[in-house]
Amino acid sequence: MFRACDVNDDKDVNIRELEAVLTGFSAEFYQKDCQAIHNFFDIDKNNTCTETEFMAQIAKAERQLQQHNDRKAGKTGTAGSLRGTMDLNDRDEGMNAYIPRFNESSPRTQTDLLTDYMIQQFSEKNIQPMRIFSMADNRRAGQVKFSVILEAMLKIIPSFTREFVDQIPYAFNMSPSDMVSKEEFDMMFNLKAQMASSAAGP
Repeated sequence: MFRACDVNDDKDVNIRELEAVLTGFSAEFYQKDCQAIHNFFDIDKNNTCTETEFMAQIAKAERQLQQHNDRKAGKTGTAGSLRGTMDLNDRDEGMNAYIPRFNESSPRTQTDLLTDYMIQQFSEKNIQPMRIFSMADNRRAGQVKFSVILEAMLKIIPSFTREFVDQIPYAFNMSPSDMVSKEEFDMMFNLKAQMASSAAGP
């Protein structure tokens, strides 16, 4: 399968190669689906997938599928396998595991729900959203890849899971490789956080 995706035979699979193969299987594969699949295989988040990463994630997926099937069959296991099953349950529910009825909402509502949820998390932990952008933009260029912002977010807010932050760009109709300016990030989170703080009062 990896070699079929590696169209140019350079031992790496990028998002365009994966899209070409998946849409060849079915026209129902959307760019968002292809990006999510590629993110799963791209362990080091460098926008390409090596054969080692591919095989490691295939093995991981097979383990998760077995855990899922065991759970459906009512089987129990050790504490370690239980944690793995619980993690899989979260992935099955997707963003609904964090934000009720997120998956059933319209794209516009999903963006609002996600923004409100994240601002609530920032407020509870007394974190200014622009602190995350500043940490990501360590060269002070005024813009940075969304994926780098997500890495900073994971460090500052460890309660956020990888599965959760990986979905954030798509809720804003963006991809992890998109560049985000300071002004854009400010519009996404900071201004709304300030308004929420003002409404809450002293």
